[in-house]
Amino acid sequence: MNLLTWHAPWYLLAIPLILVALWWWSRQPGLPTPRRQIVLVVRMMSVALLVMALAAPSWQIPPPAVALVVVRDQSASVDTTALQQQATVLSQLQASQPATALLGIVDVASTAAVAAMPSPDLRDTSPAVVGSREGTALAAAVTQAAALLPAGYEGRLLVLSDGQETRGRLRDAITALVARGIRVDVMPLTTSQSVAQAALTQVRLPQQTRGSGTLIAEIDTTGSVAQTATLRVTDNGMPFFETTVALPGTTQRFAVTIPPITPGMHRLEFTLVAPQDDALPDNRQRVIVQRDGAPQILVLADPIEPIQPFVALVQATGSTVTLRRPSDIDSQLATLAGYDVIVLADTPARRVPPVVMQNIVTAVKTLGRGFLWLGGADSFGAGGFRHTPLADIAPVGFDPIDPAKRKRLALLLVIDKSGSMSDLVGGGLSRLDLAKEAAYQAIQGLSDGDTVGVAFFSDSAQWSLPPQSLPTADRVAQALGVVQSDGGTSIRSGLELAQASVAALDGDVRHVILLSDGQDPQSSRDIAQSLADQGVSLSTIALGADADTQGLAQLARIGQGVSYRVTNPQDLANVFLDETTRVASRDFVEADVIPQLVSRDAWPVGNPPLAMLHGYNRTTTRPNARVLMQIDSDNPLWVSQQIGMGQSAVWASDLSARWGRDWVQGVGLTALVPALLTPLIPTTPQTVAVAWYAHDDLLDIDVTADITTTVPIAQLVGADGSEIPIPLTQRDARHWRAIVADTPSGDYVLTVRVGDAVVSRGVVITQRSEFLNDGQGSAMLNEIAQQTNGQANPVVTAQYWQVRGGAPAASLSLVPYLILVAMTLFVGEIALRRLNIRLVSVIPFRRSTPPAPPPPTSPAPPTPSTPPPPPSRIDRLQQAKRRATTPDKE
Repeated sequence: MNLLTWHAPWYLLAIPLILVALWWWSRQPGLPTPRRQIVLVVRMMSVALLVMALAAPSWQIPPPAVALVVVRDQSASVDTTALQQQATVLSQLQASQPATALLGIVDVASTAAVAAMPSPDLRDTSPAVVGSREGTALAAAVTQAAALLPAGYEGRLLVLSDGQETRGRLRDAITALVARGIRVDVMPLTTSQSVAQAALTQVRLPQQTRGSGTLIAEIDTTGSVAQTATLRVTDNGMPFFETTVALPGTTQRFAVTIPPITPGMHRLEFTLVAPQDDALPDNRQRVIVQRDGAPQILVLADPIEPIQPFVALVQATGSTVTLRRPSDIDSQLATLAGYDVIVLADTPARRVPPVVMQNIVTAVKTLGRGFLWLGGADSFGAGGFRHTPLADIAPVGFDPIDPAKRKRLALLLVIDKSGSMSDLVGGGLSRLDLAKEAAYQAIQGLSDGDTVGVAFFSDSAQWSLPPQSLPTADRVAQALGVVQSDGGTSIRSGLELAQASVAALDGDVRHVILLSDGQDPQSSRDIAQSLADQGVSLSTIALGADADTQGLAQLARIGQGVSYRVTNPQDLANVFLDETTRVASRDFVEADVIPQLVSRDAWPVGNPPLAMLHGYNRTTTRPNARVLMQIDSDNPLWVSQQIGMGQSAVWASDLSARWGRDWVQGVGLTALVPALLTPLIPTTPQTVAVAWYAHDDLLDIDVTADITTTVPIAQLVGADGSEIPIPLTQRDARHWRAIVADTPSGDYVLTVRVGDAVVSRGVVITQRSEFLNDGQGSAMLNEIAQQTNGQANPVVTAQYWQVRGGAPAASLSLVPYLILVAMTLFVGEIALRRLNIRLVSVIPFRRSTPPAPPPPTSPAPPTPSTPPPPPSRIDRLQQAKRRATTPDKE
């Protein structure tokens, strides 16, 4: 290692020229020759030092010892033989480690984690938690290991791996290590893992097809054994196709005819099943194919029977309809993206999985799909959809704007707190904990002017929150928090306590909600009847398999309420909220109304008049939404709005036999269905073509557009709704391209927007299998060692820990010192030129001969007297004055 380093050495080339110029220009006549020569030398030295300071020299302090971090591969391709090799190397390192050196460990599989910080005395070498072993992220591990290297040491990494990298690009991470002077030593591991006997390496299918014919798939396989295998294909997770293929024991490509698929987006998964196979995870490949055809309509409803007339009329329009319960649909975004319009019909929020809600939002906002939300007694606010993702894409709000139309509610919650309510249900929470949380959420849904009370019962009943005007959230939380479970189950005591207070309740609607997980041996039917006689309704919730389901349901029938059976305590919050909004009747109105047409162009000319509705959901129009039909000026019925790249619409009534029976039984629904759906179906642009290709860990995207006035906007949308912007580079007037590296594996939807045209494609990113050992792993590791001046397969002895002269421990800049000396010389040079300083007095000279003796002494001659100067006029005047004032002497 060079101890002296010049950061800008080209400045040194100017020193000779500057010195010659100074010699020529510094000749100054009038100065003695020795002085002039000394001035010239001092000036040259000061200028030379200043120029050297511009070259920025620094003194490199060599490191005293080595800091080594071992990167230990823990992925699935590293078998027992390789793991034993790692353990042997670590033992050798510990045995030969000097007292001044540091040793640390970073483990890697699908993720990287620190197993041991760099230490002079490493004792614990147990593996760290690195997530799934199905993957190798060497780039992340090397970057993390380099970050552990402390200053003041020679940093060094030792990679123990087979080099079968599946995530990231190690070659790209090495550039930063070279800049820091960090050496990377490598030991390619030897494994006894056999070569894959059968592997499916690639499947090629058209990304987009039209029509209804068969498809041709090109299949690439490899293996080491000649055998007959089975190729199985699933479509969106369901068995679809199976055929027999002959594997020659080498790499081959063959074509397979795939049966026709329906229009939409299909996630086809190909699996190769061979009798002589090592069961490695390299026998499976996925592709996503978009087949265009008739509009694809997905109708989600629970229950599904009331929406059947609507579905039949949608099918009559020529669209392909898929009717599912929300809990039964494949919730993956790639599946939902295969539908043009998603319809949600009169289904409560508790029956729509959160992932389905979120993916519907992504499909509308990001992928440009249409969304139609049909109302009903279990829809919108009445269905508990406040504060859900779907509420964000609805063109209406769920809260009435006129408080005067809101009924005052008096609500009593009677909750079981017996010993069985202490049973844990997951996450460290008990049934009682979830019941209290549900009560809290239900109370938060009330408004000023409402009355609420909460009673808990076991062997007896007590008020936790006595009936009162709506208290603060803190007061509710405090009252519920002190309740503990104990005792037996006396449902009658809880209802008696509610009955005793119900006469004093002030409200337009008075209602009791009873929750219990036990039996009602005392038969509280007489109390339920008494409450009903006083105009107080009663609903019951049977929690768990041991609850008295029939007895509680009978109490609800007597009390003219609703009975619920809840098997999952996590659903309690939704049930309480749904029941609260239902009895308040704030979210819907059951009355006979005739809708009013607001937008004439939304209703076909010549169609029959609008039919009567027998109920509707109360909603409010959002800004920028378009009202097409309304109940009155305060209550919209049919509203649509542009939401992101898609369209969203609501029909604030049901289309079943409850509120919309006149529409279903008449001919109005025949005109309404196409009017509702047509504006929501995304148009297929003919001016934009999108293709993608995956190769060498890169995603290559190609866009061709006839629209040359607008720059395409591309993005990948993940299964979780995450968005990855894709910057496109223009190749010519009609073509754009993007190459994306390090995209995480998974299913995506690629969307490209050019003006109003939106194109979607399914994209599958798969990792390179670790088990397809092609010998490139060891070659890559050796290349890394060569680039960083490291060693391949080093011998671990005491000599291995010697400092090799890598990056310095510290660097001392010499610039301030050079400037200080130059300034000192410059001041001295000025002093020599400007001050009258004899060189003899400044620089003592050595005499060559002894000094001469002094001359002999002799008497000095008398000094001649000097006549005094004549007196001045003032002196003469003063003398005359003295004479005049002095008397004469006798």
